Amino acid sequence: MKDDKRSVAERLARPGLLNLKPYSSARDEFQGEGSVWLDANESPFGLRYKGIPGLNRYPDPLQSQLKEELSKRYRVPVHSIFAGNGSDEIIDLMIRAFCTPGRDTVIIMPPTYGMYEVQARIHDLNVAEVPLTEQFLPDEEAIGEAAAAAVAAGRPAKILFICSPNNPTGNITPNETIASIAATFDGIVMVDEAYIDFSGSDGALSLTERYDNIMVIRTFSKARGMAGARLGIGFSNREITDLLNRIKLPYNVNSLTIDAGLRALETEEATLQQIELIVEERERISGELGKISGISKVWPSAANFLLVSVEEPLKLYRHLLERGIVIRDRSKVRGCEGTLRITVGTPPQNDLLLEAIADYFSPSGSAQPAFSAGTTETVQRRTAETDIYVRFTPLGRGIGDIETGVGFLDHMLELLAFHSGSNIMIRGNGDLHIDAHHLVEDVALTLGAAIGQAVKNKPLERYGFTLPMDESLATVAVDISGRPVLVFDVAFRDAMIGDMPAEMVEHFFLSLATAARCTINIAASGQNDHHIAEAVFKAFGRALKMALQPSGGDRVASSKGVI
Repeated sequence: MKDDKRSVAERLARPGLLNLKPYSSARDEFQGEGSVWLDANESPFGLRYKGIPGLNRYPDPLQSQLKEELSKRYRVPVHSIFAGNGSDEIIDLMIRAFCTPGRDTVIIMPPTYGMYEVQARIHDLNVAEVPLTEQFLPDEEAIGEAAAAAVAAGRPAKILFICSPNNPTGNITPNETIASIAATFDGIVMVDEAYIDFSGSDGALSLTERYDNIMVIRTFSKARGMAGARLGIGFSNREITDLLNRIKLPYNVNSLTIDAGLRALETEEATLQQIELIVEERERISGELGKISGISKVWPSAANFLLVSVEEPLKLYRHLLERGIVIRDRSKVRGCEGTLRITVGTPPQNDLLLEAIADYFSPSGSAQPAFSAGTTETVQRRTAETDIYVRFTPLGRGIGDIETGVGFLDHMLELLAFHSGSNIMIRGNGDLHIDAHHLVEDVALTLGAAIGQAVKNKPLERYGFTLPMDESLATVAVDISGRPVLVFDVAFRDAMIGDMPAEMVEHFFLSLATAARCTINIAASGQNDHHIAEAVFKAFGRALKMALQPSGGDRVASSKGVI
């Protein structure tokens, strides 16, 4: 009841939790500075993982340093912040804190994020569905009716979920609407803003100062690219965050995730640049899809995805899947019949998507894979030092989708892809805290293995290329010979080219030649190391493109009859 003077936690929380004595961990009890840690039965010997020390020690149970940085970033008190193992944990804890199993109700507004209902069902709660309007906005009158009906049935509505921007529709709910609902709803209004960074809006965070029954949840999974780390953040009043801290698991956010979160907050400028690119690409994709006959509607989006209406969504979904492009079929979701949800990718990924959809709807009804010129080879190499994934398609569209963590190498490989006409996707993780050696080497070995698989026993031309780059000149000859040989006649002036050791250019090609079992002969000269290296990679790409051309016969290009 809104006229009740008790705090929201006192009014709405499960009674038994208000007096719950939480588990007290060793790190909860300790205050001050320590150097010899003998309190928590931890191992005194630490595992060092990718430069992060201290994994033998339990993490800070309240994530104090992370919350301090979040407090500065969002200008809210530390005590108003709760950190969780993804925002899904916060949803689960809020239900645990405020809803009595077998009795209470939660209100969801389909179409929306499916975990709200799943979590409610897990806790044996009544789920009241109040569908969004045709504009995918909350129906305030219907919400009031559902809440009143729940009370009349003796199953009061304790939590109402608002997803803004909404998943899967992409639209944002105005703050005025959220405030109006919070003012009349006698329960907790949870505003899920997982995609708010892409909306150009500050979201509903300011409303938590005016309404004690609002909790805003955000995530590091989307804009900050940390989906695999699982870090969700909740913002509300002190009574609610204190209650969640009382019932959560002692160490719900691990040390690796805390460290990654702090690093993400240190690199806000890079995050903002990525958000800007995603928003630009979202608008570009939306515009291009709108021109394709067969796409009946592209819904406006304030998120990093688009909801697209088509006549036969499952057929288009399967067509894209045949080309290695995975999107989400939402056609069975209530209110989203006939739709597909498409996440915005990198510009090269988006180009492939648009090309594949245009082909599907073309008059010829092309059903051939976009990479029809060659078989796509996938190779993964995992060691104690690196984890490399390569997808290689010879004679594709010349699209390089490269992420290795070494910026200069990424640039060189994108050029290689373009000039070879091959589609190359590479994802690389490694021990860059040591140096780039292991990563560069293993990227080359994995790419070489993929090339080797793609050309094995194929009737190809096998063989040359000379290419100028400003003052530099590179000559590269390639022979798909089955014999791993590198001749490298190049001298660099400096030890580093960008963020990559110059010596690793030669080692890259040696590793590639070894894994691909081919002969590579490289000679280059010039005055600028960047230009020399760029000329080498471009010329190698051109030479590789020549060598990968089908010979026109059915025999390999060798008088021996075998390579």
